[in-house]
Amino acid sequence: PSIRAQMMTERARLLGMAATNLAGLRSEAGAGSGTTTVRDAARLVRALVDHPEVVRWAALPGVPFDGGPVVLRNTNALVGTVVGVDGVQAARADGNCAVMATAKRNGARVVAVIAGAAPPERCYDEAAALIERGFRSFASVALVREGEPLNVSIAVEGGTVDTITPVATRSFSYFQRR
Repeated sequence: PSIRAQMMTERARLLGMAATNLAGLRSEAGAGSGTTTVRDAARLVRALVDHPEVVRWAALPGVPFDGGPVVLRNTNALVGTVVGVDGVQAARADGNCAVMATAKRNGARVVAVIAGAAPPERCYDEAAALIERGFRSFASVALVREGEPLNVSIAVEGGTVDTITPVATRSFSYFQRR
């Protein structure tokens, strides 16, 4: 395996993708295919959505090629057709399809991963249904909103004040089954 493939596999491990092995990427001469699981793919998507620029790029329906009139279309059929879908990836290889999608509504995010031998249309339909089920079945519960003081005081030794109250630098929430 190449150094690049080994590094990618190591990074996958750091993301919690324990079942992923990219040491046999097809693009390398004489190599077989890499392996992963649907669970690991979902972990990858969760890591990607932590980068707003990735989500903005993946949500685009298309981009002009070289600034000209030709538009490169996003191959993810869910973008622009399912409310809140902001992308990530859709792939097809050897007649199989895989759809990794994320959607955000009312501050809550759902990740859907579908993989199988079904025709691409069916993969997209199943991913859309999974996204809808996620939003129907779970609700986002806010723990703290950005800018809110936390309900705790921290002692300050040798400062100009005796205690401080920390303030949330970002909002935190969790999904709870309805």
